[in-house]
Amino acid sequence: MKGNTLMDLKALGTKAIGDTGEYYVAAELTKRGYTVTIAKDNTHLIDLIVINPDGTKTKNIQVKTTTNKQNKWKINKKCEKMHNSNLWYVFVKLDIDNELTPSSYHICSSSTVAKRSKAYGKQSRAIHVEANKKRSKKKKVKRTSTSVNTRFFLDEENKFVDKWKNLNLD
Repeated sequence: MKGNTLMDLKALGTKAIGDTGEYYVAAELTKRGYTVTIAKDNTHLIDLIVINPDGTKTKNIQVKTTTNKQNKWKINKKCEKMHNSNLWYVFVKLDIDNELTPSSYHICSSSTVAKRSKAYGKQSRAIHVEANKKRSKKKKVKRTSTSVNTRFFLDEENKFVDKWKNLNLD
């Protein structure tokens, strides 16, 4: 890999971008005084385990990373069912113009992600149905399993930016 730029990272694929986001979140939480463990790659839904300084509280963190200019992250429909008080999401936006640095962290509970995911799924389906109504019978488009299961988490209003305190680890 020549240099250490986001364009090089994109050439490596989405896993490398995701790993980069996980390391940034781990570093940010460590700076805040928490102990952070990076989970193994095959750990379902958990990327990081965070422990407060006195060891009395832990949180499981799912990290999602994007290089989009918008506050928009791709997630899966399964997150609608995977929510509990101990599972949190940190959405990282990497700045393309400032080599691999995070421009923002968006922190929210898994129940918030589940609610927003369900709302996005309903809206997406309604848009698809409306578009098909306008097409002739031969040109109707079926939704693929990928499009049916894909959701996006959006934080256009920046409601969750830097809400580290919501993790309630202190």
